[in-house]
Amino acid sequence: MFRSTQLDASLWSRHKKVLVAGAAALALALSSGAAIGSAAPVVAAADAACTAPAWAATGSYSGGSQVTYQGHTYTAKWWAGATDIPGKAEQWVDNGACTGDPGSGGGTTPGSGDGSNNGSGSGGTGGTTAPDSALNGYRNVGYFAQWGVYGRKFTVKNVDTSGAAKQLTHINYSFANIDNNTYKCFIKNGQAREGHPEGAGDAFADYGKTYSAGDSVSGTADTWNQPLAGSFNQLKQLKAKYPHLKVMISIGGWTYSKYFSKAAATDASRKALVSSCIDLYLKGNVPIIDGFGGDGAAAGIFDGIDIDWEWPGSTNGEASNFVDPVNDKANFKALLKEFRTQLDALENQTGRHYLLSGFLPANPADINAGGWNDPELFDYFDYGNIQGYDFWGTWDLSKNGHQANLYDDPKDNRAADKRYSIDKAVKQYTSKGIAPSQLGIGLAAYGRGWSGVTSDQSWVSGNYTAAHGTWEAGNEDYDVITGTCTDSFDPVAGAAWCYNASTKTWWSYDNKESIAAKASYIVANGLGGGMWWELSGDERNELISTLNTKLLAAKQGPVDAGNTDTGGNNGGNDNTGGNNGGNDNTGGNNGGTDNTGGNNGGNNGGNNGGNDNTGGNGGNDNTGGNGGNDNTGGNGGNDNTGGNGGNDNTGGTGGNDNTGGTGGNDNTGGTGGNDNDSTIEWVTMDYRSVVAGLTATYGRTNTVSFAITESGKPVEGSITVRLSAGSKSANRTLRLQDGRASFVLDRGLDANTYPLRVTVTPKTGASFSKTLIVRVKKAKAVIAKQRALGKGKKRAIKRGTVRRIRVVFTAPRNANLRGTVKASVNGKQIGKGKLRLVKGKWQTTIAVKNATKKGRIKLSIRGNKNISSAKISTKIRVR
Repeated sequence: MFRSTQLDASLWSRHKKVLVAGAAALALALSSGAAIGSAAPVVAAADAACTAPAWAATGSYSGGSQVTYQGHTYTAKWWAGATDIPGKAEQWVDNGACTGDPGSGGGTTPGSGDGSNNGSGSGGTGGTTAPDSALNGYRNVGYFAQWGVYGRKFTVKNVDTSGAAKQLTHINYSFANIDNNTYKCFIKNGQAREGHPEGAGDAFADYGKTYSAGDSVSGTADTWNQPLAGSFNQLKQLKAKYPHLKVMISIGGWTYSKYFSKAAATDASRKALVSSCIDLYLKGNVPIIDGFGGDGAAAGIFDGIDIDWEWPGSTNGEASNFVDPVNDKANFKALLKEFRTQLDALENQTGRHYLLSGFLPANPADINAGGWNDPELFDYFDYGNIQGYDFWGTWDLSKNGHQANLYDDPKDNRAADKRYSIDKAVKQYTSKGIAPSQLGIGLAAYGRGWSGVTSDQSWVSGNYTAAHGTWEAGNEDYDVITGTCTDSFDPVAGAAWCYNASTKTWWSYDNKESIAAKASYIVANGLGGGMWWELSGDERNELISTLNTKLLAAKQGPVDAGNTDTGGNNGGNDNTGGNNGGNDNTGGNNGGTDNTGGNNGGNNGGNNGGNDNTGGNGGNDNTGGNGGNDNTGGNGGNDNTGGNGGNDNTGGTGGNDNTGGTGGNDNTGGTGGNDNDSTIEWVTMDYRSVVAGLTATYGRTNTVSFAITESGKPVEGSITVRLSAGSKSANRTLRLQDGRASFVLDRGLDANTYPLRVTVTPKTGASFSKTLIVRVKKAKAVIAKQRALGKGKKRAIKRGTVRRIRVVFTAPRNANLRGTVKASVNGKQIGKGKLRLVKGKWQTTIAVKNATKKGRIKLSIRGNKNISSAKISTKIRVR
């Protein structure tokens, strides 16, 4: 790695002195870059031991799961069902031959029992619910309209029979309403009128409408005395059939956003709104209406909450909405923070991660009014989906035009600030440092159309009327439009339309060609996926299937669904590491080379393994059992810690959002996962430029790579890059070899966003430039050692007593962890301490006081701009 000889010398020397202290360094260094967009193949060592669990024909597997089948190890590319056989189904990658007995177990249905077996027995089955969901690293989100079960006759079973359920990752059930008096979520039966959503709802569609066996997902008819019917019960059945699916309740929408501003106005009203929504939809305490409902009746259906406030601080929403242009932006951020706080508190109780997503505006005026592209919002959002449609419509009958164009259309003759596009909208967010992986683009399963149009071109002025629509003038489902007119596609604008010369009807909509182009855009820009409004418009599953096929065929996407995203298991002497526990329950047995681990419990980990055996895996909010001598500790479930390894062995791998167990003597804890690159692609004249690696993590070295082609051929020449921080900048000229070049970002860069000016100078042809954004994310600290000091158990503290705990952290090399560590149990702070560097190790001692609640102690590091403040679970409990 090159140093000052290739940089501005004064700039480098200033930062070299403070690199260890973690101050910003702008060192750029040239290195040989790997091929952009290529992924290293997963290769098993020749004749390696079969350590993955045996494939089970009765189970299902999330993307990243590994199994053994007929002497080979396979890795799931995405969700695989019981009929998807390794070696035959496309869902599986063959990692090569292996030898030995992999052990039994490895299922995926919720586990049961208390994990009391010790070192023998068959495997408990693992959970099927991960913190998030992705297929090949991409989300495919679809809105299901509550009202569609009536005139449209589109029920949850249609999502199943069309094939969409297998291809979607999330379903957003729309919409929940906000009460005009209490400003809380509520459910009742009531009719909405234009501009008057007060008291409106449809409890009957939600959980009162009964379905026959033929109309039911499960094939079983509803009965009069069951506590839950309707779409809620059908969604429950759909999730049981497709365990990878996440179901979200969407709050607001165009009609039900009227009282969002009122509900967000004060701390008390925010707390009340969030608490009521969680109680109704996540805890499932729905009111009894017409004999259906009751406390807990709808529990387990919804995996999170989707915020569809249209739009804070802006008058571009429904005309009757309450809007506070001065305070809505701040109140909106505070509301999201409150949602995240209460969702995390619920997670502490249940061990499940609850998602928070948002419907994001594309109009810059709406984005600015609500502060939607403030990166802090995405500390609360898990992800958001940008509106990618309704850019034009029959609210203006003076000209036709594209409603969902991917790029700016040169033919668009509107004012510059009204020329919307998906690409423009995406850049409104990524330019502020929001990770592309947290963004999806909205896709339309409907079109907007004009009648009286005499040309098949766009943006043609005329005196038009709204085209006939089944449910709304000027609006029609994709299923109805396609086949009635002649399709066209403009690759420059990335827009499709359909024109019927005999009826003089012109429709702007998404077709298969435009969806394929948008799928390519998602992949090239490192985005998290796509979102559909709404599912009933593509009842034949043509568009959804097109997106799914393109994304599955692409390189692995950036979304980490949290299934098994930590490092692989560490094998012990004469034995293998245990498998990772599933979400909400635990995974299958630990496959031993010489022995078999204990069964996995539903909530508690199995007992500790004896000598030459493996400790059982822990469930949610629990710890995997500790390994005996010469063996491996069990792996932790979600939000927990893998068990500790015995002497001369390795700690188990941590579950989602947590750390591997501490290693025993002479060994190390479980390993962590990798970061994903972010990729930007743009086209200038005949040149196509792809830049990868624009997202880095503080304290870690990261390579930024370039691939430049002209009409598909590699470009020779040079690239000049200038990275800026404040008034300082560093420059470097890179030589293109076979169209490729790369440089290394110094790992001393602070967590922040940095403009990167890229100028490409081909040997033949004119130079062209673009400014990109390099985002350095905060690093995550990991607990290396932990114990309660003084008399008593090292992993337990009695309520009401005062004891000190000591925790040692690890972080990327040379990273500065200095800050304050706050300890809490179930959201209540019980102590804090300063992080100090002692003999080369970052550690803190915290006096635990006022611990009145039972639970696991969680830590968060505050006051360090480069270190994540996310909560870190310890193994120490208050009892």
